[in-house]
Amino acid sequence: MVKTDTRLNSLADLALGLNPDPYTNPYQSQTISQPYTLALSNSYTPLSLNRILLSYSYMTQGLVQTIVGQPVDDAFRGGLTIVSDELSSDEIGQLQTALKRSRRQDKATKFLSRRVNPNAGISMGSSDVKIAMDVIKWARLYGGAGLIINTDQNYATELNLEAIKPDSPLEFIAADRWELILSQTNIYDPRNPTPFNFYGLPLHRSRVVKVLGIEAPSYIRLRLQGWGMSEIERCIRSINSFVKFENLIFELLDEAKIDVYKIQGFNDALLTDDGTANTKRRVQLGNQLKNFQNALAMDAEDDYHQKQITWSGLAEIWNELRLNLSSALKIPMNKLFGQSATGFGGGQDAMENYNSIVEHIRNEAEPVVQEIIDLRCQQLFGFVPEYTVEWQPLKVLDGVQEEQVKTSKQQRIMEMFQQRIITGREATTILRNEKLLMIETEVSKGLRDVDPAPVDEAAPSDSSVSAGKNDVKAAKK
Repeated sequence: MVKTDTRLNSLADLALGLNPDPYTNPYQSQTISQPYTLALSNSYTPLSLNRILLSYSYMTQGLVQTIVGQPVDDAFRGGLTIVSDELSSDEIGQLQTALKRSRRQDKATKFLSRRVNPNAGISMGSSDVKIAMDVIKWARLYGGAGLIINTDQNYATELNLEAIKPDSPLEFIAADRWELILSQTNIYDPRNPTPFNFYGLPLHRSRVVKVLGIEAPSYIRLRLQGWGMSEIERCIRSINSFVKFENLIFELLDEAKIDVYKIQGFNDALLTDDGTANTKRRVQLGNQLKNFQNALAMDAEDDYHQKQITWSGLAEIWNELRLNLSSALKIPMNKLFGQSATGFGGGQDAMENYNSIVEHIRNEAEPVVQEIIDLRCQQLFGFVPEYTVEWQPLKVLDGVQEEQVKTSKQQRIMEMFQQRIITGREATTILRNEKLLMIETEVSKGLRDVDPAPVDEAAPSDSSVSAGKNDVKAAKK
């Protein structure tokens, strides 16, 4: 008799149904090879569009501040050096002093801020260099920012550089992308002569130096409305893993040691108010005795023990999460968490990768810095000279290495002076610019000049001295 109803009721049949044999169905790939595995790990809402979340994260979490600000601080560390053949050393010093001087808002330049909240977007008492740093930081945090040029000219018209005189008021404002287009749809339209709107005030495009964050793919670029991505966008998973594990540790700290009381008739006692009060008083009394006398008196039918949590393995997970975050940001752990490198490498490879990030930030900051210098030169000297901006070396030298570099520079300068390539006044000028000569001398002032020390040709050489000694010995004999 042939069975028409066949049932699979074995454990092997169940396992085979849940996980088919790849030899039977060779076109079934594993989950790790499926596109939806990657899709489940993505975020389809750009964080760069969430201004409130980014603002409060920057305010509350020091890690976010470090991610945004640490590379910028390292890029501007040591200040800027301006080199120009059209400016004297005194004029360069005057320009550098003007860039570092903190200014209070002038009455003549309040036209842009008196109609808005005075605390919104106005960097009160900040230097030009500090404002340039703020522009880059807001661009990294929000995906876009701008440097606003505030003068006594009409802010809705094109900026007239020639109209800036030594007595003309001039200040700069660091504004993020949301402040630049706040009262209208947050879309940057380059065809509009006044594409920016600073708290309701239209700004001409010549009055704003626009800085973008990370460039997004074309599909996402439309959602960002002409701006870039936030620096936090690419490390959301790493930050969430770090923060979640940090919260887990603090929850474990709260439950590290728990007292467990086993009281006879506990459930029945909770049925009445008097029983609940007595049970509560009993536990409180037990805690007081345990803390005060280091002893605990209990009924023979009751029981007491402590539950403690072990911490093995947490340090390794903590370190791996920090390493994962550093890898996503390309920022060494000693920069993010203050942890020095270990091993034979000493972290040199990580610092080289980080220096590339700092170099990129310097390239992004070049247009902002150059615009500030151009306008300050126009205000101070009445023209914009040809100049170059030199950044400080990324590698920090210790005391011995710094003295060796200074000695090498001084030797090269004096060799050029000895070979009559430069004059004494030119040599002192170079020494002062390199901060190797701290005082103003008569030579540097041009009151007198010096010649290189002549080489004493009459000075006997070692061979002639030895020959003379041999002649004396022969005469004595």
